[in-house]
Amino acid sequence: MDQNAEGPRAEVPQSPDRQDAPLAAPVIISRTPVRTAAPAAAMPGRALVYSDRDGRTEHLTAPPRGRFGGFGATRYEWRFEVDTTLRSDTFTASVPSRTETARFVVTVEAEWSVTDPVRVVRRGLADGARLVRSRLLTVARSVGHGYRIEQISEMEAVLADRLAAEYRQYPEGITVHRCFVAAEPDQRSRAKQERLDDARVERQLSEEEVGALRASVRNSSDLFLMYLAQDRNRVGDLIMDMRKHEEIREERVIELFNRAVEQNIMQPAEVNEMLRRLLGPITGVFQPDARTDLFGTRELPVPAAAEPSVIPAPVVDATDDEDVMPDDLRNRPENVVDEWRPMPWDS
Repeated sequence: MDQNAEGPRAEVPQSPDRQDAPLAAPVIISRTPVRTAAPAAAMPGRALVYSDRDGRTEHLTAPPRGRFGGFGATRYEWRFEVDTTLRSDTFTASVPSRTETARFVVTVEAEWSVTDPVRVVRRGLADGARLVRSRLLTVARSVGHGYRIEQISEMEAVLADRLAAEYRQYPEGITVHRCFVAAEPDQRSRAKQERLDDARVERQLSEEEVGALRASVRNSSDLFLMYLAQDRNRVGDLIMDMRKHEEIREERVIELFNRAVEQNIMQPAEVNEMLRRLLGPITGVFQPDARTDLFGTRELPVPAAAEPSVIPAPVVDATDDEDVMPDDLRNRPENVVDEWRPMPWDS
Protein backbone atom coordinates (compact mmCIF):
# COMPACT_ATOMS: atom_id res chain seq x y z
CA MET A 1 0.00 0.00 0.00
CA ASP A 2 1.01 3.66 -0.39
CA GLN A 3 0.77 4.58 3.27
CA ASN A 4 1.44 2.95 6.61
CA ALA A 5 -0.59 2.93 9.81
CA GLU A 6 0.52 6.40 10.70
CA GLY A 7 -0.57 7.97 7.43
CA PRO A 8 0.86 8.45 3.95
CA ARG A 9 4.43 7.51 3.46
CA ALA A 10 7.07 10.20 3.19
CA GLU A 11 7.28 12.04 -0.11
CA VAL A 12 9.92 10.71 -2.49
CA PRO A 13 12.82 13.02 -3.43
CA GLN A 14 11.81 15.43 -6.16
CA SER A 15 13.54 15.87 -9.49
CA PRO A 16 15.62 19.02 -10.09
CA ASP A 17 12.94 20.30 -12.47
CA ARG A 18 10.35 20.20 -9.72
CA GLN A 19 12.71 21.65 -7.15
CA ASP A 20 13.29 24.70 -9.34
CA ALA A 21 9.56 25.41 -9.57
CA PRO A 22 8.03 27.82 -7.07
CA LEU A 23 6.03 26.16 -4.30
CA ALA A 24 2.31 26.82 -4.78
CA ALA A 25 -0.42 26.29 -2.20
CA PRO A 26 -0.43 22.59 -1.19
CA VAL A 27 -3.28 20.40 -2.39
CA ILE A 28 -3.41 18.48 0.92
CA ILE A 29 -4.48 21.17 3.35
CA SER A 30 -4.42 19.23 6.59
CA ARG A 31 -3.94 15.79 8.12
CA THR A 32 -5.76 15.17 11.42
CA PRO A 33 -6.31 12.08 13.59
CA VAL A 34 -9.94 11.02 13.30
CA ARG A 35 -10.42 10.82 17.08
CA THR A 36 -9.59 14.55 17.45
CA ALA A 37 -11.17 15.82 14.22
CA ALA A 38 -14.35 17.86 14.45
CA PRO A 39 -17.38 15.94 13.15
CA ALA A 40 -18.11 18.45 10.39
CA ALA A 41 -18.88 17.96 6.73
CA ALA A 42 -16.50 19.11 4.02
CA MET A 43 -16.63 22.74 2.94
CA PRO A 44 -17.21 23.67 -0.73
CA GLY A 45 -14.02 23.17 -2.70
CA ARG A 46 -12.75 20.63 -0.16
CA ALA A 47 -12.76 16.86 -0.09
CA LEU A 48 -12.37 14.62 3.01
CA VAL A 49 -10.33 11.46 2.59
CA TYR A 50 -10.08 8.92 5.41
CA SER A 51 -7.51 6.20 5.84
CA ASP A 52 -7.79 3.15 8.10
CA ARG A 53 -5.22 1.17 10.03
CA ASP A 54 -4.44 -0.99 7.00
CA GLY A 55 -3.70 2.03 4.79
CA ARG A 56 -6.90 1.85 2.78
CA THR A 57 -8.22 5.27 1.76
CA GLU A 58 -11.77 6.36 1.06
CA HIS A 59 -13.44 9.58 0.00
CA LEU A 60 -16.41 10.40 2.27
CA THR A 61 -18.81 13.31 1.99
CA ALA A 62 -19.59 13.23 5.73
CA PRO A 63 -17.72 12.15 8.87
CA PRO A 64 -17.91 8.39 9.44
CA ARG A 65 -20.06 6.98 12.24
CA GLY A 66 -18.65 4.96 15.08
CA ARG A 67 -19.19 1.31 15.55
CA PHE A 68 -22.23 -0.13 17.32
CA GLY A 69 -24.74 2.38 15.98
CA GLY A 70 -22.60 5.45 16.34
CA PHE A 71 -21.00 4.57 19.64
CA GLY A 72 -17.33 3.74 19.92
CA ALA A 73 -14.38 4.46 17.68
CA THR A 74 -14.42 4.21 13.90
CA ARG A 75 -12.05 2.07 11.88
CA TYR A 76 -10.41 5.16 10.33
CA GLU A 77 -7.21 6.58 11.77
CA TRP A 78 -6.55 9.74 9.73
CA ARG A 79 -8.57 12.40 8.00
CA PHE A 80 -7.12 14.37 5.07
CA GLU A 81 -8.61 17.59 3.74
CA VAL A 82 -7.86 18.07 0.05
CA ASP A 83 -8.28 21.27 -1.98
CA THR A 84 -10.36 20.62 -5.12
CA THR A 85 -10.82 24.21 -6.31
CA LEU A 86 -9.89 25.31 -9.83
CA ARG A 87 -6.42 26.84 -9.92
CA SER A 88 -4.53 28.89 -12.47
CA ASP A 89 -0.73 28.90 -12.56
CA THR A 90 1.75 30.33 -15.03
CA PHE A 91 4.95 28.45 -15.83
CA THR A 92 7.93 29.82 -17.76
CA ALA A 93 10.90 27.78 -18.89
CA SER A 94 13.64 27.72 -21.51
CA VAL A 95 13.38 24.79 -23.92
CA PRO A 96 15.88 23.83 -26.65
CA SER A 97 15.26 24.48 -30.33
CA ARG A 98 16.65 22.82 -33.43
CA THR A 99 19.00 25.79 -33.87
CA GLU A 100 22.29 25.23 -32.09
CA THR A 101 22.77 27.35 -28.91
CA ALA A 102 19.32 28.93 -29.39
CA ARG A 103 16.37 28.29 -27.08
CA PHE A 104 12.69 29.11 -26.83
CA VAL A 105 11.30 30.82 -23.74
CA VAL A 106 7.90 29.18 -23.32
CA THR A 107 5.19 30.53 -21.03
CA VAL A 108 2.23 28.27 -20.25
CA GLU A 109 -0.78 29.39 -18.24
CA ALA A 110 -2.66 26.30 -17.04
CA GLU A 111 -6.00 25.85 -15.30
CA TRP A 112 -6.04 22.67 -13.26
CA SER A 113 -7.64 21.05 -10.22
CA VAL A 114 -7.68 17.90 -8.10
CA THR A 115 -10.22 15.50 -9.60
CA ASP A 116 -9.31 12.38 -7.61
CA PRO A 117 -8.50 13.28 -3.98
CA VAL A 118 -7.97 9.64 -3.03
CA ARG A 119 -5.07 9.32 -5.48
CA VAL A 120 -3.62 12.60 -4.22
CA VAL A 121 -3.60 11.23 -0.66
CA ARG A 122 -2.19 7.87 -1.71
CA ARG A 123 0.67 9.55 -3.59
CA GLY A 124 1.27 12.02 -0.78
CA LEU A 125 1.27 14.82 -3.35
CA ALA A 126 2.44 18.00 -1.67
CA ASP A 127 2.25 20.42 -4.61
CA GLY A 128 0.11 19.88 -7.68
CA ALA A 129 1.53 22.94 -9.47
CA ARG A 130 4.97 21.36 -9.68
CA LEU A 131 3.49 18.23 -11.18
CA VAL A 132 1.53 20.20 -13.77
CA ARG A 133 4.58 22.29 -14.65
CA SER A 134 6.77 19.24 -15.13
CA ARG A 135 4.29 17.45 -17.39
CA LEU A 136 3.45 20.48 -19.55
CA LEU A 137 7.06 21.52 -20.05
CA THR A 138 7.92 17.97 -21.06
CA VAL A 139 5.49 18.39 -23.96
CA ALA A 140 6.97 21.82 -24.73
CA ARG A 141 10.48 20.37 -24.95
CA SER A 142 9.40 17.63 -27.32
CA VAL A 143 7.72 20.18 -29.61
CA GLY A 144 10.37 22.91 -29.44
CA HIS A 145 13.20 20.56 -30.37
CA GLY A 146 11.68 20.12 -33.84
CA TYR A 147 11.70 23.81 -34.85
CA ARG A 148 14.38 26.36 -35.59
CA ILE A 149 14.51 29.56 -33.57
CA GLU A 150 13.10 31.64 -36.45
CA GLN A 151 10.06 29.29 -36.67
CA ILE A 152 8.70 30.54 -33.39
CA SER A 153 5.16 31.13 -34.69
CA GLU A 154 4.85 27.60 -36.02
CA MET A 155 6.25 26.14 -32.82
CA GLU A 156 3.83 28.13 -30.68
CA ALA A 157 0.82 27.05 -32.75
CA VAL A 158 1.73 23.36 -32.68
CA LEU A 159 2.38 23.43 -28.93
CA ALA A 160 -0.96 25.13 -28.29
CA ASP A 161 -2.74 22.47 -30.35
CA ARG A 162 -0.99 19.67 -28.47
CA LEU A 163 -1.90 21.05 -25.06
CA ALA A 164 -5.46 21.96 -26.01
CA ALA A 165 -6.22 18.68 -27.78
CA GLU A 166 -7.78 17.05 -24.72
CA TYR A 167 -8.07 17.19 -20.96
CA ARG A 168 -4.95 15.85 -19.38
CA GLN A 169 -5.70 13.57 -16.48
CA TYR A 170 -2.61 12.51 -14.60
CA PRO A 171 -2.46 9.33 -12.50
CA GLU A 172 -1.66 11.44 -9.44
CA GLY A 173 -5.28 12.69 -9.39
CA ILE A 174 -4.66 16.04 -11.16
CA THR A 175 -6.49 17.20 -14.30
CA VAL A 176 -5.40 20.10 -16.54
CA HIS A 177 -8.51 21.70 -18.00
CA ARG A 178 -7.12 24.49 -20.19
CA CYS A 179 -3.77 25.87 -21.38
CA PHE A 180 -2.63 29.16 -22.91
CA VAL A 181 0.78 29.17 -24.62
CA ALA A 182 3.23 31.94 -25.57
CA ALA A 183 6.78 31.57 -26.89
CA GLU A 184 9.64 33.89 -27.73
CA PRO A 185 13.38 33.58 -28.42
CA ASP A 186 15.78 33.67 -25.53
CA GLN A 187 17.73 36.86 -24.82
CA ARG A 188 20.79 35.79 -26.76
CA SER A 189 18.81 34.80 -29.85
CA ARG A 190 16.69 37.95 -29.61
CA ALA A 191 19.80 40.16 -29.46
CA LYS A 192 21.27 38.36 -32.47
CA GLN A 193 18.04 38.80 -34.42
CA GLU A 194 17.97 42.50 -33.55
CA ARG A 195 21.52 42.90 -34.86
CA LEU A 196 20.57 41.15 -38.10
CA ASP A 197 17.50 43.36 -38.48
CA ASP A 198 19.56 46.51 -37.87
CA ALA A 199 22.15 45.39 -40.41
CA ARG A 200 19.43 44.69 -42.98
CA VAL A 201 17.90 48.13 -42.44
CA GLU A 202 21.30 49.82 -42.73
CA ARG A 203 22.05 47.88 -45.90
CA GLN A 204 18.71 48.91 -47.37
CA LEU A 205 19.34 52.55 -46.48
CA SER A 206 22.82 52.36 -47.99
CA GLU A 207 21.40 50.95 -51.22
CA GLU A 208 18.83 53.75 -51.33
CA GLU A 209 21.52 56.35 -50.68
CA VAL A 210 23.70 54.89 -53.42
CA GLY A 211 20.75 54.95 -55.80
CA ALA A 212 20.02 58.58 -54.98
CA LEU A 213 23.71 59.44 -55.37
CA ARG A 214 23.89 57.78 -58.76
CA ALA A 215 20.83 59.71 -59.88
CA SER A 216 22.30 63.04 -58.75
CA VAL A 217 25.90 62.52 -59.91
CA ARG A 218 25.88 62.50 -63.73
CA ASN A 219 29.53 63.30 -64.42
CA SER A 220 32.83 64.03 -62.76
CA SER A 221 31.89 67.68 -62.27
CA ASP A 222 28.93 66.76 -60.06
CA LEU A 223 31.08 64.41 -58.02
CA PHE A 224 33.85 66.98 -57.62
CA LEU A 225 31.47 69.75 -56.57
CA MET A 226 29.68 67.47 -54.10
CA TYR A 227 32.94 66.57 -52.35
CA LEU A 228 34.06 70.18 -52.50
CA ALA A 229 30.86 71.32 -50.78
CA GLN A 230 31.44 68.81 -47.99
CA ASP A 231 35.00 69.89 -47.27
CA ARG A 232 36.65 72.82 -49.04
CA ASN A 233 40.03 72.04 -47.50
CA ARG A 234 40.28 68.82 -49.52
CA VAL A 235 40.53 70.45 -52.93
CA GLY A 236 44.11 69.30 -53.48
CA ASP A 237 43.37 65.74 -52.39
CA LEU A 238 40.32 65.59 -54.61
CA ILE A 239 42.25 66.77 -57.65
CA MET A 240 44.99 64.20 -57.05
CA ASP A 241 42.43 61.42 -56.59
CA MET A 242 40.64 62.34 -59.80
CA ARG A 243 43.92 62.53 -61.71
CA LYS A 244 44.92 59.11 -60.40
CA HIS A 245 41.55 57.68 -61.39
CA GLU A 246 41.92 59.10 -64.89
CA GLU A 247 45.43 57.67 -65.24
CA ILE A 248 44.21 54.24 -64.21
CA ARG A 249 41.40 54.47 -66.76
CA GLU A 250 43.83 55.41 -69.52
CA GLU A 251 46.21 52.59 -68.60
CA ARG A 252 43.38 50.05 -68.80
CA VAL A 253 42.27 51.33 -72.19
CA ILE A 254 45.82 51.22 -73.56
CA GLU A 255 46.31 47.71 -72.19
CA LEU A 256 43.10 46.59 -73.87
CA PHE A 257 44.15 47.97 -77.26
CA ASN A 258 47.63 46.45 -76.88
CA ARG A 259 46.01 43.04 -76.61
CA ALA A 260 43.84 43.79 -79.63
CA VAL A 261 46.94 44.62 -81.69
CA GLU A 262 48.85 41.56 -80.46
CA GLN A 263 45.95 39.29 -81.50
CA ASN A 264 45.65 41.02 -84.90
CA ILE A 265 42.13 42.17 -84.11
CA MET A 266 42.95 45.82 -84.85
CA GLN A 267 45.64 47.69 -86.71
CA PRO A 268 47.85 50.28 -85.00
CA ALA A 269 46.41 53.05 -87.16
CA GLU A 270 42.90 52.19 -86.04
CA VAL A 271 44.05 52.07 -82.43
CA ASN A 272 45.62 55.52 -82.66
CA GLU A 273 42.41 57.01 -84.00
CA MET A 274 40.27 55.37 -81.31
CA LEU A 275 42.66 56.38 -78.55
CA ARG A 276 42.56 59.95 -79.77
CA ARG A 277 38.80 59.90 -79.32
CA LEU A 278 38.65 57.99 -76.03
CA LEU A 279 41.53 59.36 -74.03
CA GLY A 280 41.94 62.89 -72.84
CA PRO A 281 41.94 65.02 -69.74
CA ILE A 282 39.13 64.94 -67.22
CA THR A 283 36.31 66.86 -68.82
CA GLY A 284 33.64 69.11 -67.49
CA VAL A 285 34.98 69.72 -63.98
CA PHE A 286 33.74 73.27 -63.67
CA GLN A 287 32.02 73.72 -67.07
CA PRO A 288 29.96 70.60 -67.84
CA ASP A 289 28.91 71.96 -71.23
CA ALA A 290 32.46 72.33 -72.53
CA ARG A 291 35.57 70.19 -72.58
CA THR A 292 37.96 71.43 -69.95
CA ASP A 293 40.93 70.01 -68.17
CA LEU A 294 41.09 69.29 -64.43
CA PHE A 295 41.63 72.95 -63.52
CA GLY A 296 38.82 74.33 -65.69
CA THR A 297 40.94 75.52 -68.62
CA ARG A 298 39.03 75.16 -71.86
CA GLU A 299 40.46 72.45 -74.06
CA LEU A 300 41.24 73.88 -77.47
CA PRO A 301 40.32 71.70 -80.43
CA VAL A 302 43.05 70.46 -82.68
CA PRO A 303 43.08 72.76 -85.74
CA ALA A 304 42.05 71.19 -88.98
CA ALA A 305 44.66 70.75 -91.64
CA ALA A 306 44.72 73.82 -93.86
CA GLU A 307 44.40 73.39 -97.57
CA PRO A 308 47.54 74.26 -99.47
CA SER A 309 47.36 77.77 -100.85
CA VAL A 310 49.70 80.31 -102.26
CA ILE A 311 50.71 82.79 -99.65
CA PRO A 312 51.87 86.11 -101.07
CA ALA A 313 55.25 87.25 -100.04
CA PRO A 314 55.13 89.75 -97.23
CA VAL A 315 55.94 93.33 -97.98
CA VAL A 316 59.02 94.28 -96.09
CA ASP A 317 59.15 97.81 -94.92
CA ALA A 318 62.49 99.41 -94.46
CA THR A 319 61.41 100.77 -91.13
CA ASP A 320 60.60 97.32 -89.69
CA ASP A 321 62.79 95.76 -87.05
CA GLU A 322 65.33 93.24 -88.09
CA ASP A 323 63.97 90.56 -85.73
CA VAL A 324 61.52 88.97 -88.11
CA MET A 325 59.92 85.58 -87.25
CA PRO A 326 60.51 82.79 -89.76
CA ASP A 327 57.77 82.08 -92.19
CA ASP A 328 57.18 78.56 -90.77
CA LEU A 329 56.33 80.06 -87.38
CA ARG A 330 54.43 83.14 -88.52
CA ASN A 331 51.35 81.19 -89.66
CA ARG A 332 51.20 78.80 -86.66
CA PRO A 333 48.64 79.56 -83.89
CA GLU A 334 50.29 80.41 -80.63
CA ASN A 335 47.71 78.77 -78.38
CA VAL A 336 47.61 75.33 -79.99
CA VAL A 337 47.60 72.54 -77.40
CA ASP A 338 49.56 69.58 -78.67
CA GLU A 339 48.27 66.40 -76.99
CA TRP A 340 50.01 63.80 -79.11
CA ARG A 341 52.22 61.33 -77.41
CA PRO A 342 53.81 58.19 -78.91
CA MET A 343 52.03 54.90 -78.28
CA PRO A 344 53.91 51.81 -77.06
CA TRP A 345 53.64 50.13 -80.45
CA ASP A 346 54.97 53.24 -82.31
CA SER A 347 58.29 53.22 -80.50
